[in-house]
Amino acid sequence: MSVEKIVQRILEDARAEAQKILEEAEREVARIAADSEVEAERVRRSVLKEAQEEAERRRLEILAEARLKARQRVLAARRRAVDRVFEEALRRLQGLPPERYLEVLKRLILEGTETGREEIVLSPDDRVKLPPSFLDEINEDLRKRGKPGELKLSEETRALGGGVVLRGSRVEVNASFPALMEGARRDLEIEVAKILFGEAGGKAE
Repeated sequence: MSVEKIVQRILEDARAEAQKILEEAEREVARIAADSEVEAERVRRSVLKEAQEEAERRRLEILAEARLKARQRVLAARRRAVDRVFEEALRRLQGLPPERYLEVLKRLILEGTETGREEIVLSPDDRVKLPPSFLDEINEDLRKRGKPGELKLSEETRALGGGVVLRGSRVEVNASFPALMEGARRDLEIEVAKILFGEAGGKAE
C-alpha cells in the first residue's frame, strides 16, 4: 500500500472517530439539557410550593393579627361602655338632692359602724352642709339598735367624692361613693355587660 493510501485511511479513521466523538458529545449535551430541564422544573415547582406555603402562612398570620386587633377593639369599646354605666351611676349618686343625699349618708354610717364609737370623716363640703341634728339622730338610732351611739365628727376632712369614711381605733371603713362604686362594679360588671351586649361573656377587660 502506498503512503498516500495509508495517510488517506488514517484520515478517514480519524474523521470517523471524530464524528463518533461529536455525536456522543451531542447526545451528552442533549441528555444534560434534558436533565437540566427536569431539574429546573423541579426547582420551579419547589420554589412555587414554598412561595405558596409562605403566602398561606403569611395570610393566616395576617388574619390572626386582624382578628386579634378586632377583638381588642371590641373589648375596648365594651369596656368603655361599661365604664360609662358606672361613671353615670356615680355621677347620679353624687348629684342626689340634699335630703336624699343625707338619707344615703345616714344609711351608710349606720350600716358601716361596728363599735358605735367611730369618727365620721366627710368631704369639706359635706361637713359644712351637715345639719346640726344629723349626728344626734344617728347616735339615737344606734342606741335603739343596742350600740353605744357615740359617733362623732372628725376634724379631718378628705376629698372623698361623696360618702363617708368611718375611722375606728384600729380600722377604717371606706364608704365613699367611688369606693362603693368600685365594689359594686366587681359584683355587677358581668351583669351589666350581659344587659348591654346580650351575652354571657365575662368582664369587659
